Amino acid sequence: MIPLQDKKTEFAQVTVRLHCRQTLAGGTGPARTRESIEFIVVESTITSKTPWRICGRLTPKWAAAPALPASTAAPAAGPSAAAAKS
Repeated sequence: MIPLQDKKTEFAQVTVRLHCRQTLAGGTGPARTRESIEFIVVESTITSKTPWRICGRLTPKWAAAPALPASTAAPAAGPSAAAAKS
């Protein structure tokens, strides 16, 4: 918990689950549509009339992006990567 300087200020946080349909268009190919689920955390002060603001995004373990296959993964930086280029 983060201590507040003003003890009279109270915050409210809400986690919102959004079902989104996104259209991805790029290059000359046809646009693709995909559905995704996002979890957004918004907060506002209760004691004053401030607008709600996005303060975070949650990613559940089951919704994490899959790992890239070894053939498409970026090479690691470091001495071994420099030796491989020579």
